[in-house]
Amino acid sequence: MPDDSNQASHPVVGLTNLGSDEVSFAGVAAAFQTMSTWKPEHWESPKEFGGFPILEICPEAPAYFAEAGYFTNQDLRVIAGYLGNDFNPNFPEDVYETLLERIQDTPWVFPIVETIVTQRRGNRKGPRTRKPNAKKTGAIMRMPLIKLRLDSHCELTDRVDELTEAHVDPIVAVAAFCEYAVMNYYHITEDTEPFENIYERAVAILSYQGPTHHVVTHLQDPQLVEDWFKYSYEILDLLYDEEEAASEVILYQVHLSIQHLASQLIPGMPASAEHVRLISKLSYYADKMHGSLSEEHSGTQRPVSKLSAWISTASRRPL
Repeated sequence: MPDDSNQASHPVVGLTNLGSDEVSFAGVAAAFQTMSTWKPEHWESPKEFGGFPILEICPEAPAYFAEAGYFTNQDLRVIAGYLGNDFNPNFPEDVYETLLERIQDTPWVFPIVETIVTQRRGNRKGPRTRKPNAKKTGAIMRMPLIKLRLDSHCELTDRVDELTEAHVDPIVAVAAFCEYAVMNYYHITEDTEPFENIYERAVAILSYQGPTHHVVTHLQDPQLVEDWFKYSYEILDLLYDEEEAASEVILYQVHLSIQHLASQLIPGMPASAEHVRLISKLSYYADKMHGSLSEEHSGTQRPVSKLSAWISTASRRPL
């Protein structure tokens, strides 16, 4: 977490219900407009925070971060691990680009990244802890945020109005993004929720690799499902949040859920109405997934994978 003398009264721990209505997302234009009026003194930080899509106004930002070099190669390797990427020390900007893609909608994650990296540095000679210790997060003097933020470059005050332009110089865009990330973090940590809440949400954002990956990683092993009625609701919740998810694995579980629900139907009984509604909703997603997968593989002959063979066999198993 970066040092901020103006925020000394704020606790390090806590989270204001991330994702809830209490944290308002003002929108892209508001973020740029807000920071375009920034001043080092007598300037009130925003009460609402949203995304700060730095890559839209400054595609050169990853290269600028890489050239600044405040994350070491070991730091970047740690970050790449959270992102699910490989790290090539010859192309450090690749890690920054993926990092910014993941966090530009939730800039408060950047201070958490610095905290994770700092904790990992401190544990090089000993066992690695799974979570950073909130008590050890202090002023991180050699990290990107404190080095690059506007508050460390007051000479940029006369240039912040450039943020409303279509293309912004990296030194201005990065400084504004870092400043915004720091303020966003302190805004979120005004409550007294545990630090672990912040960490878990940040890791989920960092490790997010698209809708299909998200859904697949949250599915259960079908052989361990005891209540298919309840599990069908869980699948629907996942698909509702990630409507673009599509894979053989997901489709198989949707089909299997429909099969189990259908086997529990009692013809003519009102009690079966909820089963029918669930089957209908699952069928909608199955049909949509059929279309996506057909388009994806159109014109190519797909080999019979081990998964396909297992699905074919499993579909004939008794329920």
